[in-house]
Amino acid sequence: MAFSLLSRPIQKFIRDQKWDSLHPIQLAAIQRILSTQNNYIIAARTASGKTEAAFLPVLSAIDPSESGVQVLYISPLVALINDQFRRVEDLSRYLNVRITKWHGEAKKSQKEHLIHQPSGILLITPESLEAMFANRPQYIELLFSNLKFVIIDEIHMFLGKERGIQLQSLLHRIKEKSNCNYRGIGLSATLGDFQLVKTFFGAPEHTKVLVDKHKQPVEATFHYFPSDDKLPADLFKELFRNTMSNRALIFPNSRARVEEIAVVLKKISEKVGSSTHYFAHHSSVSRELREFIEHFAKHETRSFFNIVCTSTLELGIDLGSIDLVAQVDSTYSVASLAQRFGRSGRKIGSTSKLHLYATNPWSLLQSVACYLLYEDGFVEPPDSMLYPIDILFQQTLSVLKERSGCQLDDLLPTLLQNPAFSQIPVADVKLLWKEMIASDYIEDLKREIILGIAGEALVNRRSFYSVFKSKRNFKVFAKNKLIGEIPLSPTIRVDEHILLAARTWKIEHIHYERRRIQVVNATDGKKPIFGGTSSLIHPVIWQRMFDLLVDDAPLPPLSPQVLEPFQQLRSSFQRFPILNKKTDRPALMTVDGVTFYSFTGTRINRTLQVLFNFQLKKTIPFQPAQSCFQLLLTKEEFIALIAAAKNLIPRFSGIIDQFTSDQLSKFPLPRWSEYLPESLKKKQLGIDYFDVPGTVSYLEVLEVVFVD
Repeated sequence: MAFSLLSRPIQKFIRDQKWDSLHPIQLAAIQRILSTQNNYIIAARTASGKTEAAFLPVLSAIDPSESGVQVLYISPLVALINDQFRRVEDLSRYLNVRITKWHGEAKKSQKEHLIHQPSGILLITPESLEAMFANRPQYIELLFSNLKFVIIDEIHMFLGKERGIQLQSLLHRIKEKSNCNYRGIGLSATLGDFQLVKTFFGAPEHTKVLVDKHKQPVEATFHYFPSDDKLPADLFKELFRNTMSNRALIFPNSRARVEEIAVVLKKISEKVGSSTHYFAHHSSVSRELREFIEHFAKHETRSFFNIVCTSTLELGIDLGSIDLVAQVDSTYSVASLAQRFGRSGRKIGSTSKLHLYATNPWSLLQSVACYLLYEDGFVEPPDSMLYPIDILFQQTLSVLKERSGCQLDDLLPTLLQNPAFSQIPVADVKLLWKEMIASDYIEDLKREIILGIAGEALVNRRSFYSVFKSKRNFKVFAKNKLIGEIPLSPTIRVDEHILLAARTWKIEHIHYERRRIQVVNATDGKKPIFGGTSSLIHPVIWQRMFDLLVDDAPLPPLSPQVLEPFQQLRSSFQRFPILNKKTDRPALMTVDGVTFYSFTGTRINRTLQVLFNFQLKKTIPFQPAQSCFQLLLTKEEFIALIAAAKNLIPRFSGIIDQFTSDQLSKFPLPRWSEYLPESLKKKQLGIDYFDVPGTVSYLEVLEVVFVD
């Protein structure tokens, strides 16, 4: 039935590919997309055929003879656009439909051809779409007036994030300017809650979710090697043995750790005469090297390789067949774990192989908890960004740039009717614009609003198109070949050795004005210090960790070497007389005071810390890896502190205002927040960085269980 709905060229394509059958999610998508007018979210595991599930019916629904871009494909990564271009290009040939890439690395001639003869499929990033509005606004209507479908790949990467708000705003502006009525299709392998994603296209009542409930089988092996900052030799030896005769991805949790592991494994390999190839892949490695690694992985079928990587290879870039995945210390989310091990065992009916390495008991506990939650079918729901006032600032400038100014009576509805900003009060919008006028970001000419001098300076920067903070890195060159880029730090000095791109380099010269570092080969080196932000951990993960500690709950198969540290940690918590795992939380009394284990999510812990700091008038130490507060208090004083925290909640906005008055710059505010007035910065911090409702629920039922 579904096959018969496809256009004849698409049917011929499927027959020519000699596919035995279509996957279940593809059959469901074809049936629904071609027989209704709804938006659809296609949620299915990695390698289940989501791309084809979208493009087979979408290309059957369009008329290749019509002008204008009919399909807009949006990706979070340029590399994913390049990868999907190759996959969709063969399909589009059967329809004689042109497919165009539009991003910073795409050919200018292809863009110009699309501008003058718009048609077919356009593959683009949100940043390039923003640049199109800023630099070619006169072509938006011409390009998109016949737009029928918007496909968003890896849509979970946009949910609840500044970049997602920007994209929502841009899509609304396309619809408004071009008067088109496109249908939205979102693709994802890791969605745990569908309410937020159903609102993404602005019509939740007309957005349906197609879920492939087939779960990827996984064969997980746990390893434990206690260590501090430097990984122990025994870990490297076992990691090498487990990966050397495989096509493997190895995921640590930082770029510095990527370089450390890649270089050490490479040295071991050279020492034993192994022919396995070793690579480091992360955002600070040059684009050319990353693309070479991706091409090598996909097309080199006779060699073994290990790619040590960050989340740059977590998404669906096609690397061909991957035998196994190793994770060094726990991921911060179940979604990330599932995304990573889903890179192996991609064929239907095959099993993903996963090796989980932990370097301390808490990381081991978190690894087990995330794995068991995946087995239970849990994936974190995305956080919603409730107060995107910073993106409203950026989009205000973008709209004024696009229109070369406009009347205030037109600007207000343009932005407030945009679903991306529906939750921002009108009074806050007017306050923002008043401050923007005062700071010369916009200028009020009474009859119209135009960009001010400061606003012009911002929109004319290349960095304006992005919601990411610009990195002031130094580019690293070996002779004239770009290797990557690193931030300058005290350890980056002439004659020092560094690790980058899985090799060791000696710094020969630093050009400070050109922000360029010249290097040569070396034999030993230090990890560069890369910047980064801490990741959010969902309360459900901490709850499962707590459950595992206070219960003799079933565990996945663990070797005696791994089980011993787990049981030691478990025995230290089973001393607490926990009666209700949902409400009771342990507090250890010592001569140094109280160690309170909150076992809750990152944003609630942030909120608790502010409440404790405010009440005690000092900074309370908090250990995020163990979710614990250390307080120099007696039992009675701590009980009083918890009671006071409950009473302070209604005053939290005022506390944030007072608490941040002299340290606002210490918080990791989003890129465009730096341009907001202080009052709106603090309001955004209170709503999106903390979790007041969650903390209220937590404190209302909290019972502290003390043990000496």
